[in-house]
Amino acid sequence: MQCIPKTDRAIYFSPPSFAREFDLEFQFTQINPQENSIEITVTGLEEEYEPEWVLIVADEKPFISVVWAGTFMLMIGFSISIFRHWGRERKKNTE
Repeated sequence: MQCIPKTDRAIYFSPPSFAREFDLEFQFTQINPQENSIEITVTGLEEEYEPEWVLIVADEKPFISVVWAGTFMLMIGFSISIFRHWGRERKKNTE
């Protein structure tokens, strides 16, 4: 970006940047430091750009703790059954 001095203010010149794979041209049009904003001109778009949205919904499930309690009870029951089975197999093998 080059600064070309003029009488009472500076005019900024920005050469365009090309994105050849998308056939687009980008160029700084305006820089406004008071508002912390910039304006960029995009040449080559034939239709208006509409940003894609990803919607994430977080719902509170009232009985999720019951589901987790059931899950842990199933894991405990499965573990007990495995230990009992191993104990019976050990008794069979020692006899």
